[in-house]
Amino acid sequence: MTLIETISSIAEYIESGNYYFSIGGENLHPALKCYIWLFMLADDSTSYNSYISQASSTICLSGGCKNSCNPSIVDSILKDGCISDEVKSNVDASGASCGSSSSNLLYGCIGSLSLNCLCEFYTCVVLNSAVVCRCPSIAQATFTTCICPTGYTFSEEKCLDNSCATFTSTYTCSTCIADNASPNSIGRCSCNDKFYGPDPPFKVDSCLTCNEECAKCVENLKCTTCISSNAFVDTIKGCKCNDGFWGIAPLNTLNSCVACYQDCATCPEELKCSTCKATNATPNINIGCTCNKYYYNITALTTSDSCKPCHSNCLTCDNSLTCLTCIESNAINTTEGGCKCKPEYTQIRNLTEDGSCILTTSAICQLGLYFDINTNQCMPCEEYCLNCTSLNVCLECKNNSTYGDQCLPCNSSCEECSGPGYYECTECSNVLLDGVCVNECALGFSQDDNKCVISNSNLPAISFDFKSSGATFIDQINYLQAVAIKKSRQRSLSDKLPFSTYSQGIYFPGDSALEISLSTARVFSGTFSISIWIKPSTTTGTILSKVAESNLLLSLSIENSYISFSLLLDSNFCNIKSQVSIQNELWSHIFITSQPTELNIIVNTILSNPYNPENIPFLDFINSTMYIGSDYLLENYYIGFIYLLNIYPYIEQLKLLAHTNTDCDGCDICLNTNVCIPICNIDEYYDFTSKKCFSCSSSCDSSCKNATHCSLCADDYCIKCSSFKTDSCTECINGYEIQNNLCYPCAGNQYYSSQTLTCQNCPDLCINCLSNTSCINCQENSSLNNNHLCECNKGFTYTASCIRNTFKASLMVNDHNEITIIFDENLQSTLESTCLETIVDGKKVKFDLVKSSKSVYVIIPKLDGTINSDATVNIKGICDIVSENNALLMDIYYQAKLFVSTEYYAAYKLKVKAKKAREMSKAGASAGVAAALGFSFFNLDPTSFFDFMNTAEMFIAAFLMNNTLNLVLSEFLLGLRIGDLLPDFYDYVLPENGGISMPEKFGRMGMPTNLFWVNAKPEIISLIISIVILIFALLASNCTWCYIKLSSFRSSFKYTFFLRFWLQTYFELLLISSFGIRYGNFSSAPQIVSFILCCLCLMLQFSGIVIFIYCLYKRSKLTEASQIELFEKKFGTFFDDFKPTGISNWLTYVFFILRRTALVLSYHFINDGSMQMSIAIGFSLSIPLYILLIRNFKNFYQLCFNLVNEIIIAGYYGTILFGFIYGNSIMSEENAYICIYFIISAWLLNLAFSVISNITGIYRNIKKIIIRITKNRRDRVYRVDTITEVQGKNAKTQTLEI
Repeated sequence: MTLIETISSIAEYIESGNYYFSIGGENLHPALKCYIWLFMLADDSTSYNSYISQASSTICLSGGCKNSCNPSIVDSILKDGCISDEVKSNVDASGASCGSSSSNLLYGCIGSLSLNCLCEFYTCVVLNSAVVCRCPSIAQATFTTCICPTGYTFSEEKCLDNSCATFTSTYTCSTCIADNASPNSIGRCSCNDKFYGPDPPFKVDSCLTCNEECAKCVENLKCTTCISSNAFVDTIKGCKCNDGFWGIAPLNTLNSCVACYQDCATCPEELKCSTCKATNATPNINIGCTCNKYYYNITALTTSDSCKPCHSNCLTCDNSLTCLTCIESNAINTTEGGCKCKPEYTQIRNLTEDGSCILTTSAICQLGLYFDINTNQCMPCEEYCLNCTSLNVCLECKNNSTYGDQCLPCNSSCEECSGPGYYECTECSNVLLDGVCVNECALGFSQDDNKCVISNSNLPAISFDFKSSGATFIDQINYLQAVAIKKSRQRSLSDKLPFSTYSQGIYFPGDSALEISLSTARVFSGTFSISIWIKPSTTTGTILSKVAESNLLLSLSIENSYISFSLLLDSNFCNIKSQVSIQNELWSHIFITSQPTELNIIVNTILSNPYNPENIPFLDFINSTMYIGSDYLLENYYIGFIYLLNIYPYIEQLKLLAHTNTDCDGCDICLNTNVCIPICNIDEYYDFTSKKCFSCSSSCDSSCKNATHCSLCADDYCIKCSSFKTDSCTECINGYEIQNNLCYPCAGNQYYSSQTLTCQNCPDLCINCLSNTSCINCQENSSLNNNHLCECNKGFTYTASCIRNTFKASLMVNDHNEITIIFDENLQSTLESTCLETIVDGKKVKFDLVKSSKSVYVIIPKLDGTINSDATVNIKGICDIVSENNALLMDIYYQAKLFVSTEYYAAYKLKVKAKKAREMSKAGASAGVAAALGFSFFNLDPTSFFDFMNTAEMFIAAFLMNNTLNLVLSEFLLGLRIGDLLPDFYDYVLPENGGISMPEKFGRMGMPTNLFWVNAKPEIISLIISIVILIFALLASNCTWCYIKLSSFRSSFKYTFFLRFWLQTYFELLLISSFGIRYGNFSSAPQIVSFILCCLCLMLQFSGIVIFIYCLYKRSKLTEASQIELFEKKFGTFFDDFKPTGISNWLTYVFFILRRTALVLSYHFINDGSMQMSIAIGFSLSIPLYILLIRNFKNFYQLCFNLVNEIIIAGYYGTILFGFIYGNSIMSEENAYICIYFIISAWLLNLAFSVISNITGIYRNIKKIIIRITKNRRDRVYRVDTITEVQGKNAKTQTLEI
């Protein structure tokens, strides 16, 4: 049969539900090793036939083909033909060698191109003559992996968005990592409305809350859209209501912005406008808006043209013609429209301004004349007056360059003025500076429209600190140059040019000065202040002077130790002198203030009497020259030091310039920094440590900095500098380099190169180093190697710093939904389940974790039946998971699809049934125990209770055998555990940690670890409760009545109770102690204590067997009734239920002990579950056979019960064994329910036995009572008869005596 015929013969195949298929292998099973030319899924044989031809062919499609092939391959491009059957990996399809690298090839070659796939997920393509990974379209393919764009992580051969917490089936975002974010229209995450953050947000807390007024925003305060529907985005914060609306902040509801009153363009509240819609209206104080003067309205002011213009004569009106009031105060309105002059007045011009109507008597004069009532003639107005009413009252001037009622002319510099002076200008054709019209503003001012305003009220206009070298000093504000005006520029201690000192500013030797040429700059305004520190050597000299066109403008000088200041004001010199003198060779602070109304000199903070000009400001000139250290004639020189010169365009605060001795550090006057200026001579330097002056070295050509530095460079590490400023160095000492003209030591991560005289960066990862080949300390996550260089620690890779390496994991899911997680690298330590988070359908689920190897673990999730048919599992590490290479597991979710099949739902249904079975068994066990105890107390016979306990114990024993029971039966048996019904106060007394885990079955049976006190909890609690009851009984026995009633109870505790306790707990305590020893060790104190307790328990158990054997032997030897009665009072537990006729009747408890001992031994030494079952069945059949043969029970009903009960137990174990033998070791659910029915039958049998025993007991008790009552009556009749006879005899005796 051909392949095509085979395909055709296959029955129709229909797929349904979810399914998966793999090519070449399934999950982790061994894969097929072969070549695949074409993989195709065809709907029918027709499609299949289009790719497979039945005809043979000799055409070779790949090279290296056989002579012919049948069937041949149909290729959509190459047509029909054959392909190579070459299978060697070191040759190509034609058999030609792959070249020099052929020995390392795995997948052959194309020519010389190796087809080895180095991709970490083993899926490659040939692209541009290279073998690269097959990558998603958005990723960059490399030889080993795919590099996804920023914001994506490559996983499962896809670029997964890092902002996603879970994914859809198309791998777009289903849920987002960030709180307050959700998937957008393109499947990535974005912050929700009212939140902002990076797009997309990658962290949980990436999306932050917007301002409460924002519907959307891009940062905290700035909205992009508003919550309120009638609001707009404010550029600074939140939102504001649109024009025509108002609201009270915060605008955080849809209707926060409410409409204004209809007249309002904007409003602060509903009725009051702040601006109006109408352009010629103003807000009304009460409501809405009102039209301005000259305008009226006839409709509501709701449009921009609602206010209409009145007639040009009207001040107010109610229509376009009729005035209500007129602009001209001497006019009245007319019916025709507009206004007219009153009868006694004559109109001299249009009535659009007041004053247009004058008295008729004056109206006869022409313009420029006025009517003189004294001469009754028209007389001419003043020269600059256009219209007047008298010689001194001008109504209108000929131009604006006049002032006053007489139209007097302004100064020629003014366009408008308030007086004749140059300083009384109000408007200028150029700019206005302190009332003076000038062509440009002074230094420290800027032009605003046509006025000069101060640029910065915190800065001087000129500041010289005299800390530069050479003959030129630069102003620090406007960079004016002060140049020494002497031909010789050579520097020496005897030089006559001004020169800088290290800490005392500039020194003027007395034969030179500094000249500042001001060809285009105006220095002073009408208001200014001058601050200067001087230390003169003479009592006379000019400190500062300014001249323009040989005219002195100002001068600051010393005259006989007093400060004098002169200023040219309106062509007159004003002079003021200080009232306090200054001392030579001491520093003094001079402060000059000039205002149009006052001149002041303040010497060392002491104010002298001011000079008060008549509101005349100083007028400075451009194209002028200022001198420091001399008058403009260079005759009156200043000798001494000047430390600092500042000129301010305003009156500076004195407290910001100088302090007096109370604030100074040892001097009378000091800088505002509280630092005293040194008072050394020019050939001395100041030592700031000792605060003393010392002579310069003789080797210094000029002033010096200290005893070792003739250089005045401010930087101690500077050898050469262009000035004495801190940022003027041109060469540094060894170990320092120049940065921005300063000397800097090498940074901690640099070393000094003596070759380049610069600091060089240390090698990568060095914190500090000695050279480029020797590191001292290394950065975080790196350490020194043998070559004294830093390298990244294990698990880190260098990329600008040592970055932790990461590794990935992959998931594989089998059809039982057991998830195998395969790590790319072996883990450093055993993975704990607490380090993983497992999410199914968006919900966290619990799971068990099983280690397969160092890199492979199996996760068994605890799923329920509510998961979707397309459910996916997402697993993520929630703590650091580290590999043997010290790499860190990537912090992403690993995703896989679950197998949600019919089998899964069947398994889930089985779990539900098992849960119900356990609940039923727990309820049944509780009811059975209650009934058995009730009957036992009622009849004072605990036999029913003990029978119930022993039967339950034998049923539960099957759970620990090496057979896998059906889940329903397993859960039913676990519900039978009587120990779970006891009160649990145990956890508060003894610790449960420190144990070694027991097998799973033992754990489910309440024995999670090997610790004795944990596993024996029910037995210990029962013993404690019994002892507490005994204590109460002993205390109650102090009462005489109680003592008699409780005598039998007390006596039972001597022997009977403890023997019965031993019998009932024998099986479980033997099991607990033997397995506790088996799984124990001596690694900790709890283990040692548990071992000792287990040994003690075993000794007690075997001691009980010895006592039991002794009792059998002893009882068999007793013959006298009194001895037997006394013996059975102590040891009746072993004999009470049985006939007293011989030892053969007393072997029931021998079978009891042998059965339980054999079961425990089979758990230890027999691995075959069927063999264990056979042992249990053997005992279950032997016991009823013994009962039938011996009939050893006293009570017939008890005999029947034990006979039938053992047969039920045998049927229970037989059903289990039969199911395993004929079910291939798989127990069916049907067999499980049969076993449950056996257990329920045993319950009912116990209940029936209890009822019958109690009825029989009640009958016997009633019969005894009747017999006792009858006997008592007979006894009373007999006593009466006897008394009567005695009385008769006494009477006869008395008669005879008489």
